[in-house]
Amino acid sequence: MCGLPGVKNIIVGGAIANFTDVKKTFGGIINGFRKAKADGKMKGVKIWVRRGGPREKEGLDAMRALKEEGFDINVFDRNTPLTDIVDKALQK
Repeated sequence: MCGLPGVKNIIVGGAIANFTDVKKTFGGIINGFRKAKADGKMKGVKIWVRRGGPREKEGLDAMRALKEEGFDINVFDRNTPLTDIVDKALQK
């Protein structure tokens, strides 16, 4: 993760899931972010998250908690269009 030079934004997003457990899916992504940070690959990288579906509140809360670990993360729920997240990422 973030092994490519020049990566400034990571967008984790998708449609509103019907069956996918958002919290479970985010667990793997969070572990990847932590490993990348430990390897020094997250410096200057902003994370943008937008997701909805089963257990979305728990999943989004887990992503928000990464702020306490020093991640530059912005988390949005299903009510924010994914296109708005992309616009925000490109403006920063």
